[in-house]
Amino acid sequence: MNRPEQSSHPLAEPRNPPPNRIRDGSRFSLAERDARWAETRDLMRGLGIDCLVVFHASKESYHRYAWWLAMTGFLVPGAVVLPLEGEPTVFGAPAWPGRWIEDSSPVDIPLGEAIVSRLRAAGAKSIGFVGAEAGVFGLNEFYAQGLASYATVKAIKDAFPDASYKDVTSRLAELMLAGSPDMRKFCREAAEKGEDLQRSVLGMLGAGVTNRRIRAHIAQHTIMNDLVADVEVIEMPERPLKEGDVFNMENGLHYLGGYTQVTLAAAIGKISPEFEAMNDTARSVLEIAMAETRAGRRFGEVVEPLTDRIRDAGYWHFFPLIHSLNPITLVGPIGRDGGARYDATRGAGVVLRAGMLLSFEIAARKGPRDMIKIGGIGEVTETGVDMYCGLGLGLQRV
Repeated sequence: MNRPEQSSHPLAEPRNPPPNRIRDGSRFSLAERDARWAETRDLMRGLGIDCLVVFHASKESYHRYAWWLAMTGFLVPGAVVLPLEGEPTVFGAPAWPGRWIEDSSPVDIPLGEAIVSRLRAAGAKSIGFVGAEAGVFGLNEFYAQGLASYATVKAIKDAFPDASYKDVTSRLAELMLAGSPDMRKFCREAAEKGEDLQRSVLGMLGAGVTNRRIRAHIAQHTIMNDLVADVEVIEMPERPLKEGDVFNMENGLHYLGGYTQVTLAAAIGKISPEFEAMNDTARSVLEIAMAETRAGRRFGEVVEPLTDRIRDAGYWHFFPLIHSLNPITLVGPIGRDGGARYDATRGAGVVLRAGMLLSFEIAARKGPRDMIKIGGIGEVTETGVDMYCGLGLGLQRV
């Protein structure tokens, strides 16, 4: 008896579906957990802190400070309280499989009240905050106002008027930027999955394809491959694609503990000389960026001259040309008002170290819409950068 063929329905299960462990942190070992906690507690001792409160904003994924300590997803604004001695507590997160912290607080108790109770039990006298202040290094442009509400911070300070307080967001950010072998391994896997998505999208691009169809395809692909998206940017004309168009896409993807951002640019048939010139600019600037990136260089020394090169060619960029991953705290200049001004580089003085992960998003933009953006993510090494994916490093042609 012949077996029935696998369904050709677009939502059919793949033949070898990946494990359903999107929120499972068990891939990171307990040795990894213990190392992170030990490093954080060493930082606390050096700063004279006996309790650290690490805030998590609702659905925030660019910093993931609390996730880094707890290995858990959050349903609501939450926090991790890490005492210098004893077990930490997580707030605002259900008991996902693989979570590193067993002690938790019900999500229906106001966050400030719950944290106060835990700090009292720990006898806190010197309290460190991560994400409580605005505009500090360690926060990117999307969360520049901090990760905690005024009411939550006020409740803590009102309950402990004699305690000392320090915001240590920048210090924890620098600690996390160093990464770990497991983090780099899992982010490389995520980058490979991101490249699979790019390849899948390339296979459907062509004249007549609409934005809606592309977005539906991306949604199906991410769901069927256990990817969780937090960024989806598609730049194309507000009509079906036709000969001469350029399609640009950026996707931020979580995969089993790893994270990636992948960039794709594709030309639909023959493109104009202006687009070809933009492509030449983007490609040459990307080559410079990769040649200049290596351990020992300051982040600003690498990224800031790239903006001048793009401007000298007659173009501008909106997105940061380079930013860090896990957390997204090193952020190159962002263009405003059509390139008339650029935000200051975040983390310009931070020295790049081997093992840091960077996302390259080199763009040449003309006017408000026309753009070619190429890049990918890579790992800083002593001599350069080890790119995790290659499909986005040049303009694809379909």
